[in-house]
This record gives sequence, structure tokens and C-alpha cells, in this order.
Amino acid sequence: MYYNVIADIRKQNKDRTNLTIEIDNKIKEIYKPVDHNKYKPVFDFIISQFPDYKEKIEKAEVFLVTKEVLDKFNIPDGGGGFFNIVTGTIVIVEEIDKEDFYWEFTKNPNNIETTLVHELTHYISNLISPSRFYTDDEEFANEYTVRYCIDVLEKDKEYIVDNVIPFFGAAHVKDIIDNAICKKYGSLSNFRTITSLLKEEQYKDIMKNIYKETEEDGKIKAREWNLNFINKIYKLNKNSRQEKKENDFCLEF
Repeated sequence: MYYNVIADIRKQNKDRTNLTIEIDNKIKEIYKPVDHNKYKPVFDFIISQFPDYKEKIEKAEVFLVTKEVLDKFNIPDGGGGFFNIVTGTIVIVEEIDKEDFYWEFTKNPNNIETTLVHELTHYISNLISPSRFYTDDEEFANEYTVRYCIDVLEKDKEYIVDNVIPFFGAAHVKDIIDNAICKKYGSLSNFRTITSLLKEEQYKDIMKNIYKETEEDGKIKAREWNLNFINKIYKLNKNSRQEKKENDFCLEF
């Protein structure tokens, strides 16, 4: 799995269409916002966690779209959905693309309910702290998604094992890879410029060397983060059904 992160960085860094007002308008031409009552447990949960934002949550626009529509506008599905930071709308995908970067590391089939919790939490996060770092924002969203799984679905372990651990293993490993690239090439933009001119095999050779240099530290960091996240979740959540121990989860990446 660690090497897959290395191998897919080029694909992940390729043109991922910026979320814009124009794209938002195109989606709204095809779809109407989802009736919140259809996912009442989700919205009730989010309001209970962020009561000060009740009015904003009730006004949140959510669109349930098909993969074909996203492909038409050249929008990656984001692992099942995304929050459009430009317009404040939330898009949930009816069927995910198993070849998307995120789903190469996660196992859980697309769950609209947990995806909606996750993206609504991004929506709230943007209201609370719009300048939050990417990994901090994802940790924030995953924390409340796990809480929902505990309080409502009672499937917290499945969500953590199938989604949180592999996704954040990849995210934190990528941090280490990016640091190694910056040390060697000056910046990520320099690296992208240089490698964009290379043939695929040449690029793979470079990444194999970076893999050798970063594998040990990457795995250690990913495992530490996973353990810290699990400890944080079950200390904060008073409704957990049982005390979780380190060996309840497979933390290796």
C-alpha cells in the first residue's frame, strides 16, 4: 500500500478541475437540492454537534448526482462526494469511481449517509475556520463521521478500518514524500515542471528512489497518527459502546 501512494502522486496531481461557480451552476441546472428530510438522522446529528450553526445547516444545499454528470464536467468524485468551497454547496455521488485516487486506499463501498456527514462537517469547518490545513480539516471531518457511526449506525470500527486508517495513512505518507521532494528539487512546483517532461518509466524510477528513502519514516508516521486519532475519538466520545484498545484495529499501513 505504501508504494501505491508513491506511484499515484502523478495521477493525483494531474488536472483536477477547480471547483467554480460555473460548475456549481451546471449541476443546479440538472438537479434540485436534496430534501433534508430524506437524510433527517444526518442533519439532526450535525445540528446536535454544532447548534450555533443550526440556521446555516438548515440552509445547506446538497445535490445527489451521478458519476456520468461529473465526468461530463471533468470533476473527480472525491471519493464519493465533495464540498464546493467556492459556492458552499455539497455534492454527493450516487456511485463512486473505484479508480479514483482515494478509493485505491479505502475498502468501504459508497455510503451516502456517512459521506454526507463527512461533507457537511467540511461545510461547518469552512464556517468555523476557513484557513484550516487540509489534513487538519480531514481529521475534523473524520472525527465527526466516526462519532456519527458510533451514535447512530453503531459501525464505528468498520468505518475506521475501511476508510480512516487507509486514507490518512496515505495523506500523512504524502506529507513525508512531499518534504523529500522539496529537499531534492527545491519545491513541488519545480518537481512537477521537471517530471512533466519525462517519460513514464523515467518518472517511475525517480519515485522508486524516493520510496526507498521515505518508506520507513512514512509508515511510522502513518501508524502514529492512526493511533493518536483512535485515542482521541474514544476519549472524547462519551457514548462509545466499549473501551477501544490499540489492538482492536489494524494500524499498520
